[in-house]
Amino acid sequence: MNAQMSVHSTLSFATLLLAPITATLAQSCNGHPDLCNRKYDAVCNVATHNSYAFGKNIAANQYTDIASQLQDGIRGFLIDAHHPLNPPDKHTIELCHTSCFIQDGGTAVDNLKKIRTFLDNNPYEVVTIFWENFDAFDPSDFEALYQQAGLANLSYYQPPNTTWPTLLQMAAMGKRVVTFTDNVVINGNYTNTWYMPEFSYVFETPFDTTNANAFTCTVDRPKGKAAAGSFYLMNHFLSSALPSLSNKSIDIPQSGKATFTNGKDQQNGTLGYQATLCNHTFGRVPTFMAVDFYQNGSVFEVWAQMNEVPYTSKTWAGMPTVTASSTPWVRVIDTSTGHHVEIRLVAWTLLFLGVMVFLA
Repeated sequence: MNAQMSVHSTLSFATLLLAPITATLAQSCNGHPDLCNRKYDAVCNVATHNSYAFGKNIAANQYTDIASQLQDGIRGFLIDAHHPLNPPDKHTIELCHTSCFIQDGGTAVDNLKKIRTFLDNNPYEVVTIFWENFDAFDPSDFEALYQQAGLANLSYYQPPNTTWPTLLQMAAMGKRVVTFTDNVVINGNYTNTWYMPEFSYVFETPFDTTNANAFTCTVDRPKGKAAAGSFYLMNHFLSSALPSLSNKSIDIPQSGKATFTNGKDQQNGTLGYQATLCNHTFGRVPTFMAVDFYQNGSVFEVWAQMNEVPYTSKTWAGMPTVTASSTPWVRVIDTSTGHHVEIRLVAWTLLFLGVMVFLA
């Protein structure tokens, strides 16, 4: 009798805990109520490549900042950890594209605080951060960063080779930030924490595509990894390689081609085509589709198709308005497509005169 009462009490307590969450499912999880009861790795999310690199810079991959991206429905962020240029500090993390000399997206803590603010206001959303640990920061640096940004207590750890919880279960636990890194530098007791080695869980398709017809559904990172047992990040962004004075090249995002690249049509080169192909190839939808300039094309229509939910048209947050007073900019025709591409004269000068020497 006591055992039965104990079981009933436990169930009643669990019901009370989950009641407020169940009652508000209409608020949706990661874009739609139907996704709340799907496991984390079974949901298709839109991710931004170089999420912090926005604005009028030829190295920018996005139009708007991370706060606006979150409002628009972006739930995955691919960001690069660099040492700041001024003052140099080996423990402070700056978000930069290739080099902070080319594109500096500001401090990591300022950007991550935007994620914390969003999560405070949206209690059923789950956000994933993919770190390219470019300058080989120690896990303790990320621990300090997440503490400062207010994300440490929201961060989730998944034991390898185990079943992921649903988005709703993660919300119930209060653990709605998932963090992966491509380069774990272990100098302390940081195994089995929320700072997770990406390729123990994830594989990626090729990320250095310069030809719209060359998007493939093959395992690129890590080399030799079997697709079975892992979810995947599908890279779908187009860039051109700017030659330098060294053996390195600088990738220039192709905003002028983004409407086609981010298209939904089943035509080779579009997001819709690659997502469908990878779904068939790997037997599951991509958990993340990483894109540039997501406002162009039909990114969220493809997202809806992959998740098998209705598509609702969007109004983009924070989109800049180009005015006639934008004198530091010239407008150049991309002769291959007829699209207009905005290029900053100062940026060209920096890239050809300064960056080439810097990278030499």
